[in-house]
Amino acid sequence: RPYFHVTELDEAQLENWSKYLDFEETEADYTRIAFLYERCVVTCAHYDEFWQRYARWMYNQDGKEEEVRNIFQRASCIYTPIARPAIRLHWALFEEACNRPSVAAAIYEAILVTSPGNLEAITRLANLQRRQVGYDAAVQVYDQYLADAECSADDKGALVVEMARLAWKSKRDAVQGRDILSRQQQLFLDSPSFWAGYLSFEIDQPTTLDTAAEQAERVKALHSTIRNKTRLSADIIKDLSQRYMGYLTEKQSKLAAREYLELDMLVNGPALVVTAGKFAAKGSAA
Repeated sequence: RPYFHVTELDEAQLENWSKYLDFEETEADYTRIAFLYERCVVTCAHYDEFWQRYARWMYNQDGKEEEVRNIFQRASCIYTPIARPAIRLHWALFEEACNRPSVAAAIYEAILVTSPGNLEAITRLANLQRRQVGYDAAVQVYDQYLADAECSADDKGALVVEMARLAWKSKRDAVQGRDILSRQQQLFLDSPSFWAGYLSFEIDQPTTLDTAAEQAERVKALHSTIRNKTRLSADIIKDLSQRYMGYLTEKQSKLAAREYLELDMLVNGPALVVTAGKFAAKGSAA
């Protein structure tokens, strides 16, 4: 249809618009392409992908910064639902690229007013501050939202992981990152995001022949904590155990295969074996 309506377009209509745009873009006539995009975003006003495509195409044209900004403003402030922040996140990156970091920060903050605890917006805001101001400014962003009552416990667990990754990646200080996670773990015993992130943090650490054994013991101890001391659901523990099992297949230790098979029996074996194994594991851990 050539007009806007609140009812959704079907897949055939969306595909037709996409193919029509493909055709005009191959013709490389700026006026015709811009005109077609304007027609498209009337009919497809609620579809982020067409606004994104329009902005990308315009960004590729010389001297069209204001036109790109106008596209993002119309999409973000008028048409696309606030519950879908993807176009706004892209707009913020555009403004940062145009040397307007304060505008980019304001966009992220506006997203967080309507969507408290949006992890991507918080992380991008923190990384913006890291690039523009420094490490401490990024930490302040995380601290601010960790203190926000509207941020869920699991989201806060994910933010702690991001703080640890920030220390590791920005300062090349894995020890500080590990300390952040270790000090906070008692607060997030029932947070899947925290423990999944913590496990990934340790598994992803680079190693050498001299440090491989130490890292393996550290990851093994963390996995034991996940299985025996957290309040995660059985399904989440199983998923994290399988992540650890994948790590075991990459270890250099000659005992890795045996540990894998024992854990596989515990995680994926018959119910009686699993129950007995879990009881034994907890007993040995005690």
